[in-house]
Amino acid sequence: MRQYRSFVLAIQVILALQHLYGGFERHAQPASLTGRAGAGVALASDAHLWLNPAVHAGFARRSVTMFSMPSPFQLPQLTTHGAAVADTIAGFGLAAGFLRFGSTLYREQSVTAAVARSVEDNVSVGLAFHLSHIAVQDYGSAFAVQWDAGFRFRLSSVVSLGASVHNITGAHFGEADDIPRLFLFGTALHLPEGILLAADLVKDVRYPLFVRIGAEVPLHPSFSLRAGMDSSADRLTGGLSVTVSPFRAEYAIGIHPALGLQHTFGLRFE
Repeated sequence: MRQYRSFVLAIQVILALQHLYGGFERHAQPASLTGRAGAGVALASDAHLWLNPAVHAGFARRSVTMFSMPSPFQLPQLTTHGAAVADTIAGFGLAAGFLRFGSTLYREQSVTAAVARSVEDNVSVGLAFHLSHIAVQDYGSAFAVQWDAGFRFRLSSVVSLGASVHNITGAHFGEADDIPRLFLFGTALHLPEGILLAADLVKDVRYPLFVRIGAEVPLHPSFSLRAGMDSSADRLTGGLSVTVSPFRAEYAIGIHPALGLQHTFGLRFE
């Protein structure tokens, strides 16, 4: 009976994770973004190079962001770690990052380099390069190169728009769609008191269109709360950040109706 229950549970997990986790889908992101359910294609940030390579243009200070999502849904095989560094040199926003997902049985790793530039006072464009590596125990490994492109347009001091395309060239390892190709479009509102609202439309060419919605509310100059919703898996998220200059500690939680909880921890400094 115990073996039967374990088998049923394994099948349920596999079915539930089909759309959540797969080849280089970048579901694990810095805690600031995860707390908003991944919404932020139109938000300026020097830590979102995996979402939209255009949004880190124009930042004056160097920053380092680190995050970890250990054993989401109590599955160590889905553990993800990542780090990013960003700076502005000669008017170009430069960023580099590293992502690592999986375990010794199956592991995905990628190194990212991104460049962004403000072409007008309210328009920025960006391009990102990803060198991805996959390794399956006893089956070998392979490399692939991906390119992303994006832009951000600030309509006013309140409204901004953003869009990006992931894996422009359709790079893949074996099967033609084992690395997703995504089209993202989003808008963001910068409201009084520092309140942020973001909504993104995301189209994976393999799946139906889905929506990410997120919000961030600063309750104090050193303390903020975040919340969000991802319609692709009916997932709710929340998070918080605490700043003690020059450091900011971040935390995010995700709630999946079938699998339970996932936690993301982050640290950032400038």
